[in-house]
Amino acid sequence: MEKHVFRAYDIRGIYGKEIFAQDAVKVGAGLGSFVDGDTLVVGHDARLSSPLMAKAAISGINSCGKDVKFIGLASTPEVFFATYTLGVAGGLGVGASHNPPQYCGFKFAKPDGTEYADDVLKRLYSVMEKGPYLSAGWDRVGKVEEVGVREAYVQNIVSKVLSKKKLKLVVDVMNGCGGAGGEVLRKLGHDVEVLNGTPDGNFGGKTPEPTEGNLKELSREVVARKADFGCAFDGDGDRCVFLDEKGKIIRADAVIMLMAQHEFARGKNPVVVATVNCSQRLENFVRKKGGRVIWSKVGRVFIDKLVAETGACLAGEESSHFWFSEFYPFSDGPLAAAKFSEMVGELGAPLSLEVSTLGLGVEAKGKVAVTESAKWKVMEAVVRELKKEGESVDIDGIKLVKDDYWVIVRASNTEPILKINVEAETGERAELVLAKYRKKIEELAGKL
Repeated sequence: MEKHVFRAYDIRGIYGKEIFAQDAVKVGAGLGSFVDGDTLVVGHDARLSSPLMAKAAISGINSCGKDVKFIGLASTPEVFFATYTLGVAGGLGVGASHNPPQYCGFKFAKPDGTEYADDVLKRLYSVMEKGPYLSAGWDRVGKVEEVGVREAYVQNIVSKVLSKKKLKLVVDVMNGCGGAGGEVLRKLGHDVEVLNGTPDGNFGGKTPEPTEGNLKELSREVVARKADFGCAFDGDGDRCVFLDEKGKIIRADAVIMLMAQHEFARGKNPVVVATVNCSQRLENFVRKKGGRVIWSKVGRVFIDKLVAETGACLAGEESSHFWFSEFYPFSDGPLAAAKFSEMVGELGAPLSLEVSTLGLGVEAKGKVAVTESAKWKVMEAVVRELKKEGESVDIDGIKLVKDDYWVIVRASNTEPILKINVEAETGERAELVLAKYRKKIEELAGKL
């Protein structure tokens, strides 16, 4: 298996081209070789290749003498929930999140449900390349126990979420494995219409990512049914994108702001963790509500760690991952939908009106192509240059804060590009700022 399929905190690549079933055996054997404890949880998403890859990984785990609790078709939150609650040594989720159907991969959970960082993946890669593997004797190979976790997972959410008002909701599962979301919302007493709820390894001919282009059906149905809001999960169910009653997508930082206000009012610890590419206005909003924001690098593993360390009541990522620490320290799409329904049920005005009062500006996004070999050198030059311009945050790329706009420049972990995000009062101003910094970055890249 090529090293490039090892990402910051998971493994992903094209089945039959970059990752093969034989590799899954090695992943399982490698994981079983260095994880302390006797038992691991394994579950898989809806991809056509995932059942095979799960079986192959299980055989590798068993070859080390480790047992497996197999939960079958399951979302990533269900895999992590099982790992968190069953007292096991770790968990393995077989799937590839929101990637196209031909992709496959693996996510790894520690006993507390948080994800392994890249140092552990580097260790796994080393074991897969060079060994040594644990190898159990013929009478010591591990066993497989099939375990159901859906009922416990759903009940855990339903038992802790309030439902003061029956809402009309539309949920798009995108033919992935986040179907527990609709079940949770119905058990909370809401009127729920589910779209694309049947798991399908081809994802209905779409990529299972809740982008604007993929959410047109959901938007139409929200308006047609006069729903209070709509939501969509990605392919493995750990993200949740929300739409207001007009069918318009709500930015993740707006969701964080609304949920922070709600959680603070319930007496929760007034600390919010958010990725640095969220709006700077989030920090101002939270401060006015008596709380504080802790900025994080982009990436679930970094937020997992900060949530556990700080006891933040809430965390969010610009990509619509959301955390609620009173439940567990990992992101969960159906849980986010349930908590959002709790918040919307207590609003005194339509959701779109509440969002409009948050004072968010207009975003503009762009990128600059660079060579892979020069990417980090260019990023270092950009950080040095933009720091000269004023107040900045440099924990992940650099975020520059000005009076009438903010801009963040980050190097992509997976592509030879630098990403630029801008927010300003108007779309025209945002585009002008974007053009300014794109030109600046291109000039800096040209000098290296």
